[in-house]
Amino acid sequence: MTPEEADRTPLTTPHRVVARLAGLVMMASVVFVIVGDKPVIRDFFGTSDQELRLQYLLDAPADWDFAMTMYAVAGVVVAVGFALWAVAVHLGGADRTSRRVTDVGATSAALGALAWVFVSYGRATRPPAEVVAGGGNEWGLLAWAPLVMLAVGLVGWILLRAGMRGRGWVIIVAAGIFVPVGWVLPLVVPFPVALTGLIILVTPSSRWRSGVTMSTDPLMR
Repeated sequence: MTPEEADRTPLTTPHRVVARLAGLVMMASVVFVIVGDKPVIRDFFGTSDQELRLQYLLDAPADWDFAMTMYAVAGVVVAVGFALWAVAVHLGGADRTSRRVTDVGATSAALGALAWVFVSYGRATRPPAEVVAGGGNEWGLLAWAPLVMLAVGLVGWILLRAGMRGRGWVIIVAAGIFVPVGWVLPLVVPFPVALTGLIILVTPSSRWRSGVTMSTDPLMR
């Protein structure tokens, strides 16, 4: 199928529907972070004073638990978004290399989300004094950003293979930038995921489908 023929196929073609759903789900991950942010960002993460942090946890345990739940849900939504993207690439008839790459990305996102859920769960269930003191969640915080950004970067790589160099490089550069940023500010990790979802949502699926299956560009072999 040529790109022109693909553009004339119904918008309800399964791979198109799933690709757009993947984009929407990725974008939705930011919503859960934003919903859970206030007033946690201001009253807990916005200060380095451990006494103030402890007082916040003691005064507003329900707000804290709600925020941690929303953060965990954001991680799950991230994983679901990349899983749907992998399904879309498979349904679109992509070549074996592209299918494997998207599978790696989906697995990486799932592992990153699992680490983040563990961090959020630990923060919600541990005694306030332990939460303020930190410790016990380092591996999850270290794994969350690079694993999810690997998944983000691999979407960019797929778009590069499809000949969409501008969009592909935007995603890859964003992924590279947000690895160290995500280590420092883990709550921002869903934002490049949302950017990736937006790019997927506005990209004609015929472009990445045809590019990864029929291009003769050496980059795409």
